[in-house]
Amino acid sequence: MEVTRDDSNRSSQVSRWYSKPRQSNSQDERLQFVGKTSSLEKKSTKDLAPHEVAARYHDVVLENKIIHKELAELKRLRTNFWNEKFQQNRHLPDGALKRAWGEDGSWQVTGELPRSILGMSRETPFNKRHFSLCPKAAETPKKLLERSRVACVNIKGCKDVADTSIGQDNFSVSHLGVSGWDVFCVMDGHGPDGHWPSTRSVRTLPLFLRTALKNASLSEDDVRQALHHAFCEANQDLESMASKEKVKIFLSGCTATAVLRHPESDWIWVGHVGDSRAILVAPGHGVLHESRDHKVSIEEERERVESSGCRVDTYHHADDTEESRVFLEGKGYPGIMMTRSLGDLCVKNNGVIAEPEVVKWPTKGCPPGTRLLLATDGVFEFLTSEQVAEILFNALDQGKSEQEALEIILQESKDAWAEYEDDYCDDITVLLVTLEAPALPPIVAHEDCLAGVRSACALL
Repeated sequence: MEVTRDDSNRSSQVSRWYSKPRQSNSQDERLQFVGKTSSLEKKSTKDLAPHEVAARYHDVVLENKIIHKELAELKRLRTNFWNEKFQQNRHLPDGALKRAWGEDGSWQVTGELPRSILGMSRETPFNKRHFSLCPKAAETPKKLLERSRVACVNIKGCKDVADTSIGQDNFSVSHLGVSGWDVFCVMDGHGPDGHWPSTRSVRTLPLFLRTALKNASLSEDDVRQALHHAFCEANQDLESMASKEKVKIFLSGCTATAVLRHPESDWIWVGHVGDSRAILVAPGHGVLHESRDHKVSIEEERERVESSGCRVDTYHHADDTEESRVFLEGKGYPGIMMTRSLGDLCVKNNGVIAEPEVVKWPTKGCPPGTRLLLATDGVFEFLTSEQVAEILFNALDQGKSEQEALEIILQESKDAWAEYEDDYCDDITVLLVTLEAPALPPIVAHEDCLAGVRSACALL
């Protein structure tokens, strides 16, 4: 979630990694709001309790903020949904997600959730996640990414000092095998079970792309159709699997940003919903291309949700921040802060769509050192795309590796959160791809991992 603010009182201390003053990340500051507005209690964020600060950055309203009558209605809808029977082929069994990789050199690296203890999963603030590789191979996930010139950080943020909730960001790097396609994904969950849709969809979306691209050409129509198909299938998979696993998918969902690369194409393709951002950056040139955040500040996005049974409420805080949320007309939920997402079933038929915006960016003729960077709004809440590019290339110019450069972006992001919000910090995920590097390499799976691959692939 992004709020707009007046930076005139910000500390004059300047990072040694970037020098540009912060500018608006979105069109929110340029839009004259015409929807319902309200002025909230006059407190600065420094005076707010931790849970009050956190509430501003939740992408949907908390259940304890919904009035009793509407919450009871929502729980009834949820229970009825959980009791529905879905066709078996509408979702991928969890085991199939692991067994689907390896036979043709394909593989996938994702962020690894903390293991549950006695049925309870907990994650400490600022936990830096380990990575998981499917199938198992001789190489570790981080070594494989390093060899592929891909760097990543995936950390849980901090809602308060006692926060043990599961971080809701995740990512995946996938090589789709003999088709030659590589897929890079970043997703940011929200809602009571927000870690579930992001963690599941970073795994399923590349598999649906693999199926859609199996016999596809490199034509624009084929790639666009594949991305639209994969996002639709990933959303249907969430709906079906959430019913089986009793996930609160009515108020839970995630952003999704996926980038497709093929060694024989002069383009990369970006499909996304929500406000996790992809940027193409080059040394000496800054930002060449960037995706746009799906918010009500985009006129056509706002018009769609308002014409589909939703209203937009804009709140003006006393510390010069604003937040705009989308609600079902006449209801106090979901209060979602984006206009496209995966999940969020309570507004899926009311304009908050899972259909991706698809763009293609040229890679032929790009300046030397051009890189693709994907990140969640834990980075872009307080840093502009231009600042992130400057941090990156300043670090690389000083001889830092790509992974070390991302660690610096991570630290600058955390410092910005600390400066504005004291103890609160959003989850942060950053993925960096060097475009001059060859396509992701195939790997040889351990023999025991190949058992069942064919049966798993048949499900796709």
